[in-house]
Amino acid sequence: FLLRPIDEAKYVISRSGVHGLSTLQLALSASEPYLRSVALQILPELGRAALPLCTHVLPLLGDPLTQFYAMRALGELGCSEAAPHLIARLDARETEARASAAGALGLLGARLQWTDAASVRGLYTLRREKVGGVNFERHELAVMWMTTL
Repeated sequence: FLLRPIDEAKYVISRSGVHGLSTLQLALSASEPYLRSVALQILPELGRAALPLCTHVLPLLGDPLTQFYAMRALGELGCSEAAPHLIARLDARETEARASAAGALGLLGARLQWTDAASVRGLYTLRREKVGGVNFERHELAVMWMTTL
């Protein structure tokens, strides 16, 4: 019951297009992690319309509470400036970080030119990896990224 106002706000802002960007920009810089997370959850629904907020999302890659939402948002927005940061996370220790980075890179897909041999090698390693019963070769996001090469 207490989340209903938040859900309603998410619904309205996600359908406001560019008119809601200033509100989302404030939320992305909020000190409260939950507020930042909610804003990051809305951004993928706005897609390319929210591309101007890319520079406000990039710093959230360093926040352990929002980094996975941030990776997804950067991919959905088509923020090609995020590629070096995402590629670096292909070597992360945490499986979720590697999978999120691969998913975001897959969403960026054809917008990028894959000339960095280390990045391609990192992806092939991720595709062969099997952790906790998840075979990343079959993992939807990693496969999507591979099809762009």
